[in-house]
Amino acid sequence: MADIRNDCLNLVNAVLEDHRPSHLVIAEYLDTHAALEDRDRSFVKRLVMGVVERKLMLDHVIDAVSKTKTAKMKPAIRGIIRMGVYQLIYMNVPDSAACNESVKLAKKRGFTNLGGFVNGVLRTVAKNKDGLTDLTTVKDDITRMSLRFSMPEWIVRYFCDNYGEEAAERAFGHYFEPSKTFIRCNSSKIAPDELFERLKARGIAAEKTDIERCLKISDYSKLGGIPEFEEGLFTVQDMSSIMAGEIADVRPGMKVLDLCAAPGGKSLNIADRMMSAENKAPGQGTVTACDISEQKVRLIDENIARCGFQNIETRVNDATVFVPDFENAFDIVIADVPCSGLGIIGRKPDIKYNMTPEGQKELVALQRSILENAVRYVKQGGRLLFSTCTVNRAENEENVSFIERKGFKCELQKQLLPGDNGADGFFYAKLIKA
Repeated sequence: MADIRNDCLNLVNAVLEDHRPSHLVIAEYLDTHAALEDRDRSFVKRLVMGVVERKLMLDHVIDAVSKTKTAKMKPAIRGIIRMGVYQLIYMNVPDSAACNESVKLAKKRGFTNLGGFVNGVLRTVAKNKDGLTDLTTVKDDITRMSLRFSMPEWIVRYFCDNYGEEAAERAFGHYFEPSKTFIRCNSSKIAPDELFERLKARGIAAEKTDIERCLKISDYSKLGGIPEFEEGLFTVQDMSSIMAGEIADVRPGMKVLDLCAAPGGKSLNIADRMMSAENKAPGQGTVTACDISEQKVRLIDENIARCGFQNIETRVNDATVFVPDFENAFDIVIADVPCSGLGIIGRKPDIKYNMTPEGQKELVALQRSILENAVRYVKQGGRLLFSTCTVNRAENEENVSFIERKGFKCELQKQLLPGDNGADGFFYAKLIKA
């Protein structure tokens, strides 16, 4: 396990020191280490994501026993001690193993002279776990909740002020729940019930949800090992995102534009609906799926190829730049704009450390520049489907008001908080061009 822990340290510091996205760091590692046993894959994911998720609480514990505070430690030592403390408090790892392996790792990384320091900090934590994690002495409610959920205080305060303390605790608790895999059945290729039975027959735990074409699956090693995935019979998409597509009211013959489409979940949903038997004239209509870079469009193309849809075209396009050919050309325009991501912290925990109130304001400006164009692309009587994966009112309700001032009428809007229906936090609105 020594080499595994060394790899974990590289991954932890790639996220917390180099600010690389946690989900990409983990995915790249697992892709390049496909031969890892399931036990080791689970250990890596649990330890790396756990340290990222609990960083504030880990640092609180470490700083309580160490003369050298975490902020002053060398990055490698800081990562080693965070990993060690996480194993001591949150994992079923013997105290001796957590301490000894951390010391070995320090020496392996060339810090032989700091082995005693690492050992001392971790042994002290091991002897005083209960006292060090007891937050009853923290008098300030915001600070206590911040440490309990390892959530920056400004986010705690925002949730409490806008949604109440109970909703905040429920949302933050949801972030720590194991990530669920939701899939959307491509109903033009297979009936949802048939897909459900086929997955169960393979030993995959499949559960039905309130959405007919949405299933929740678990007890599988990797998606690439599921034949139904490779055959394009389903697409991975969070339930809250699927809900947004359910309100699109797509019909045969429509022209649909997805402005910020990667990796393509909403575009594939719309294309599938056009091709499915639920439409009287399946196969008619087109979806134009755009995103800002070749790399992002390549992701969409890969999903299109896997699912075998013929009614989607892709295009590299900067959504902030007006495209004359798009003006008044589409029955439905989907604007799932870049956002602060506060609804999906459970999947991408590094978001909470990298986002700031100032960053949110910059995102609102970006969103408005995209929406300025999006409203011009909708035909008279057509609809704009606007969505984000955040809970920030400036990015959500205030943007709806902005769209309404452009000659649109809001037909529906909904804010899903993290944990609602067991899904991610999400906002969506459907507006008609009056």
